[in-house]
Amino acid sequence: MRSVKKILDNRAWLLAGILIAVIAIRLITMGFYPLFDDTESRYAEIARKMVETGIWVMPQYHYGVPFWAKPPLSTWSSAATMLVFGINEFAVRLPSFIYSIGMFWLVYALAFKRGGRNYALASSIVLWTTPVFFVISGGVMTDPALVFSTTLAMAAFWNAISGSDKKRVWAYVFFIALGIGLLAKGPVAIVLTMFPIGLWVLWKKKIREAWDGLPWIKGSILMLAIAVPWYIAAEIYSPGFLKYFLIGEHILRFVDSNWHGDKYGYAHPTFRGAIWLYWLAATLPWGIIFIIALLKDKSKGSGIAKDGWGSYMLLWALTPMIFFTLAGNIIWTYVLPGMPAFSLLLGEIISKDTDDRRVRRLMLPAGLLLPVCFAAIVVFGRPLQAFKCQKDEVEAYYRHRPSPECKLVYLFNKPYSAGFYSGGKAILAPNLKTAKMFLQPGAPNFFVFQKGDSLPKYLKDRLSLVHEYGKFQLFEGKPLNQPF
Repeated sequence: MRSVKKILDNRAWLLAGILIAVIAIRLITMGFYPLFDDTESRYAEIARKMVETGIWVMPQYHYGVPFWAKPPLSTWSSAATMLVFGINEFAVRLPSFIYSIGMFWLVYALAFKRGGRNYALASSIVLWTTPVFFVISGGVMTDPALVFSTTLAMAAFWNAISGSDKKRVWAYVFFIALGIGLLAKGPVAIVLTMFPIGLWVLWKKKIREAWDGLPWIKGSILMLAIAVPWYIAAEIYSPGFLKYFLIGEHILRFVDSNWHGDKYGYAHPTFRGAIWLYWLAATLPWGIIFIIALLKDKSKGSGIAKDGWGSYMLLWALTPMIFFTLAGNIIWTYVLPGMPAFSLLLGEIISKDTDDRRVRRLMLPAGLLLPVCFAAIVVFGRPLQAFKCQKDEVEAYYRHRPSPECKLVYLFNKPYSAGFYSGGKAILAPNLKTAKMFLQPGAPNFFVFQKGDSLPKYLKDRLSLVHEYGKFQLFEGKPLNQPF
């Protein structure tokens, strides 16, 4: 008991313990719950197809259908880890965790150099336990690769002009990071990086330092050398990619809330300014704590943006919200590129608090609530996890089929997870006419419907329920002796 009390009384040990617990929970739980439809399962299935087909130049949405919506870095990463660890949830999620570790290391290093161990630990805890970062650190998405690239670029630029060691190395790392960003999510990586840097350079009159501190011509060539070969290869392999991706995904998606050009998903129409509400939800409870701290700071006549560091971090943290304020087609993960800077701003405030008891009362519940609740849901809340996921239905199909010739057919709608868990063998029957084909004489096939789907009597009479989970039902079809 004395040793526990000693740890709780030592701020550094307390913060380190919280941080280790949070990271361990996230890593351990990644393989214990199924993939979520639609986002996780979609990207996981695209990566699985890459492994199956061996086609790496252009990800595939369906077999033979190119996926033009995003560059391939995250898909390459998930495909690579599945080659090593097999086709499973842990393997396909592992790259996001690795990219998140990279972001954590950059935040920790920046904070440690500026303010020491407590600042680094506090900032890291804030980063890991913001809901949006905790979710993406083990989610199959393109965002972790993007945010790693922007975080690396922002950290490299700061180190290149702030008198740190190896300034020349960091100057080239800046352009390497931009090249990675172009492969992660495209030109938006450059925009999300150069926008805050440009404003900061003008605000603090650092134009000369920025120009002299980085090799802009050589660095730009290096950035293009990293990314452009794939863009050329992708256009050659799949003509039309560049027009769709550069214009549709980077202009029309954001200015038109009812954009109908999306080939692979659906629009997310929102009112202008919704990004700020997303930020508040994505940072709970830290966002509220930060706002309160800012108000107190202002009342004392000081401000976080008075020095170069504070202003740089503030612009970095606010850029996603500023950039997407007028966008009418956004999702909550768009706030992510500013999370590293936000954690550094709040971490500095927390680390400067001299009242250890107040820090303990804040960090213990705020730092551990989210990961502990998440772990509890993973362990005890399985029915909630698979509301749309088809893992149970696919496993039931494999248990009940009498022979490998039996097919798994989804009527009207096939969730992405059905493709992943069936190894691409699940079939979509978009209408009743197609469904009839799988009731013809031969081996009995299996059908999945959603509860509430209206089915004609001739079809119901030839179906036998074998499994039910969530809102999906698995039926065994009895083939006719004579065709329809």
